[in-house]
Amino acid sequence: MGRRRKWSGRQAALVLAVAAAGCGGNVTVPRGFGSREVLPIRDPSIALSYLMDVVGQDPTLVYTTQGQDDAAATYWSLDLATGALQNDGNTAPPAGGTTAGTSRYTCATQDLLPDGTETLEVTDTTTGAKVDIMGVDGFLGCPQDDGSFAVLLAQADTGKPILWTGPYQQLAPVALPIDIFRVALIPQNPQGGPATTVVVFGAPPDQPSSLGLYAIDLTTNTLAEVVPPAPASAAWAAGAPQVGALDSSGVSPDVDVMAFNGHYLYGRVMSDGGTTLFAGPFPSGPASELALFQIGTDPAAVLPPAMQVAPPDDAADRLPAPQMISWQLDGADDDHSHLLVWDDANAQVTLCPSVKGAFESGVLSPDGSRVLFTVLQLSGQPLWAPVQLMTLTPGEPPTCVELNGGTASWGDFSGDASTIAWIAKTHVGVDSELWIANGDGSDPKMILTGEVAARFITGTAHLEMAYGGDLVWLDVHDPSHFSYVAEQLFGYPTNVGGPWFVAGYNYSTQDASGLLGAVDLDNGNKLAISPAVAQYLVVPQLMPADGVTFGQRRTGVYHVAYLVRGRNPSPQDGIWVATLQAADLQ
Repeated sequence: MGRRRKWSGRQAALVLAVAAAGCGGNVTVPRGFGSREVLPIRDPSIALSYLMDVVGQDPTLVYTTQGQDDAAATYWSLDLATGALQNDGNTAPPAGGTTAGTSRYTCATQDLLPDGTETLEVTDTTTGAKVDIMGVDGFLGCPQDDGSFAVLLAQADTGKPILWTGPYQQLAPVALPIDIFRVALIPQNPQGGPATTVVVFGAPPDQPSSLGLYAIDLTTNTLAEVVPPAPASAAWAAGAPQVGALDSSGVSPDVDVMAFNGHYLYGRVMSDGGTTLFAGPFPSGPASELALFQIGTDPAAVLPPAMQVAPPDDAADRLPAPQMISWQLDGADDDHSHLLVWDDANAQVTLCPSVKGAFESGVLSPDGSRVLFTVLQLSGQPLWAPVQLMTLTPGEPPTCVELNGGTASWGDFSGDASTIAWIAKTHVGVDSELWIANGDGSDPKMILTGEVAARFITGTAHLEMAYGGDLVWLDVHDPSHFSYVAEQLFGYPTNVGGPWFVAGYNYSTQDASGLLGAVDLDNGNKLAISPAVAQYLVVPQLMPADGVTFGQRRTGVYHVAYLVRGRNPSPQDGIWVATLQAADLQ
């Protein structure tokens, strides 16, 4: 396979000219895609952290600076539309952004007391007036612009939480026929805006051990039982590992509750002292509540983190999330560790053999016939896990096979669902292996080994790869053919539509910077954004989630925040932003 590394003299001259212009001084450097400087700054300790861009809000960049003598990093929020800069101290601001618009009130908790309650400080931003609410056991969002508020306050004599509502300066208790134990969850408002319902663990005053789940309508202060203390009927779900008793007289307050597919997932304390996860209640079927698996043999058992199966990541538009969720269940040894998958739509449990300590997430194939489970790359979690393929055959129980020996760091379907690719660690050394197999898992074969990171270009069978420091791609239907596109990569190349990626390349270790541009992987064409770029981040602009469909829809607009730092100090050093329209790159 030949590398397309040879440049013409004209190409080399152009690169040298651009690089020279980015070396500092007062030379004005042309930059692409409407680039504009937002914050002039030259600080070698700057580290771009993350970028948020949601319709209805100004795009915001969060970065850190590092003081001397190993001082804690300082977080900064930079409004890329206005240039407003905010010092966030040593705590990273939330990465998810907020809903469109601003609120009149802000809230801050303080003074955590031995009884577990807090003092909530509410600030009216129009007047600066502050009000402290003491004994807070939980609050359901800040006051709305009209001052309306709902909060749980600990009862002075018993410590039990009581629901109070009304204007935050004139709260009144809500009379309910149950004692509240704690908040179970706050369902998202499908229409957006503040929550209108809260689900709590509660029990009749004369039966404190008979906990159920109750929904409180915050607009009418009415109560509805959603999961009774004792199930009307209970049965093991199809395929579930049947361990432990099925009799229960109370919901477990130690197990987090999840709203899922129109009902709930929750724990129950069983008659044998164990704790079991249930789904329900169901209006019809074999039982009103289905047991999925025993969490543990005592009431304090800890439920492992749940991961919902995602829709195809090659989908061009939002799709409903598959009603499937998984848990990693570790036994005493590797032979008894499983990935348990609950298919809620078909009331079916599937067990996939796994390895102890794995942490995986699943994605539905583009044709909807299979689910691929691969390691979820999160800080503090294992870097390697099995690649597991679950096949969904209508009218039959799903089947699950493992495609490697628990050593994969990434895996995905091609856009046409014909092929699966994954990266596995080698048995010796630090290099990785790239493997491909047919969409049903058959005919696995190793394609290459080395320093490699890969992902499918959206909607295609082309793998975009960082391989040995270069940007390359290959067609998994013809894996012998490599196309080299750019050399000396830095940063994280990001797809911005079709074959186009924003990538940093031609990195100079002497200058600690390189070129940033939009690159067409099909033909190697490059559209310059800027020279002398030390770091960059790329994010799609998103429509706010509506609480009904999965995730947030992309608008086709991408913001690129990048840090310019020339060889010599210059007024052009600082944080810049460029804006790309995916439609303009087609």
